[in-house]
Amino acid sequence: MLTDKEITMVEAIYLAIDSGDMPVSVCYQLIDKVRQKNNEQYAYLIWLLNRWRYELRSHRTHLPKRINRILSLNDSINGFST
Repeated sequence: MLTDKEITMVEAIYLAIDSGDMPVSVCYQLIDKVRQKNNEQYAYLIWLLNRWRYELRSHRTHLPKRINRILSLNDSINGFST
C-alpha cells in the first residue's frame, strides 16, 4: 500500500505531465524513473494517465479522493469497515 507521501509524489508527477508544459521525452523519463523506483507508484501513475485523465475526473486538476484504507485487525474480524 502506498503512503501519503508516495501518493502525493505520484499525483504531483501526474499533474506535471498532464499540464502539457514539459517535453514528451521528459515525461517518459519521469514515468520510467517511477517504474524503476516503485511498482505500486508506477501502477497508480499509469492508471491516472490512462484512465483518470480521460474518463473519471470532473475538471483538469481534480484528483481521486483519498480514503483511509487501514483497518485494524479488530475491525476486519468484526466485519466493520471505515
